[in-house]
Amino acid sequence: MICSKKNLFYGISLFLTMSFYTLKDARLLSGHMRILLLIGLIFGIGKMVISAEKIPHIRNNKKAFFFLLTITVVLFLCFLRDKDTRLVIALFMMFIGMDVEPEKTIRIMFYAKLPMFLLAMLMGGYGHINGTALHGGMIILLYICMCGGSLKAADFFVISVPYVLLSLYTKSSSFVCGIGFAIICLFMIRKKSMRKRLTSKFMVYIYPIVLSLNYLFAITIRDGAVPFIGNRMPDFVNQTFFQLVRWIDVATSSRLTLAEASLQKFGISLWGGNVDYGQIWPGVYFNLDSGMMWMIQGEGLIVAAIYMAMSVMLMKYLIETKRYHYVIAALIIALWATQEDMLVSVGTNFLMVFMGQAVYYCIERNAKKHGYT
Repeated sequence: MICSKKNLFYGISLFLTMSFYTLKDARLLSGHMRILLLIGLIFGIGKMVISAEKIPHIRNNKKAFFFLLTITVVLFLCFLRDKDTRLVIALFMMFIGMDVEPEKTIRIMFYAKLPMFLLAMLMGGYGHINGTALHGGMIILLYICMCGGSLKAADFFVISVPYVLLSLYTKSSSFVCGIGFAIICLFMIRKKSMRKRLTSKFMVYIYPIVLSLNYLFAITIRDGAVPFIGNRMPDFVNQTFFQLVRWIDVATSSRLTLAEASLQKFGISLWGGNVDYGQIWPGVYFNLDSGMMWMIQGEGLIVAAIYMAMSVMLMKYLIETKRYHYVIAALIIALWATQEDMLVSVGTNFLMVFMGQAVYYCIERNAKKHGYT
């Protein structure tokens, strides 16, 4: 069975929620799938009522409880401002899945997303070809996580076939590079050198690092020099750095140029809600594709800081529980989020579901380490 009887409501809720996010941008189904999300949320509320007493450490781990409560209040305030439901739904799924093993959750998401993706493709695909690449890529990452340490030759075949087909069909550089890099990591995962890199401090802080680089590179496009300190650097250094960033911009279909334009037009703020497509220059193409930039502009610095703190806890949790395949998926999602607005949606950034478990794990571990409760 995909989920046990006691987690039936959770399984139905997660299945319908993932189905909604997979189908909502499908060409013939767009705008008609909200009923799936509504029913999923109802089952999720039922799950919370049934298992409220079973959520681990909800009583004795007060630090984690109040941390999550604070996050809930902040996200609700942000929702009232910008009406973006994605983080609120992700937080809800995080809460109701607090007492469910990650492996069970991954299986539910995979078996929800795969048939719905195939249905969307049979009915004409997605409104934009990048939607096909993104959802197809997430299914492959879910499969990688679901197989875990038991990946065999047959699994590599199962991964490689859709990778080749989707690469040829979508011609998406994000998909080709992202999933291709994931496959390379899988081939090398048994080597100590690869394990060392996957468990390094760099990997723990990968989300804040990628966010910072995305922002700094956008500033570089604007200034044409090393950001903030370019006036103190030799012209050769400034030009070399700018050309490197410019090459990255060209390789990523001008994603950095679009990020720079968004910063120039809207700026950033504590509470977000800055991005207003109605203010775009007439006749000029603009779309804020970067999920990392959306985090600091659309959601705001406060939410971005909270999200990055939780992402660090998530990476620590995945690394210390030896879920290395999940770490690979997290790395790919972090990098892909510079190309697509996918970071705050549980339908694409599926690892957000485990952030609640990660918070409890890290706070409890620190309590035992330092001898306090």
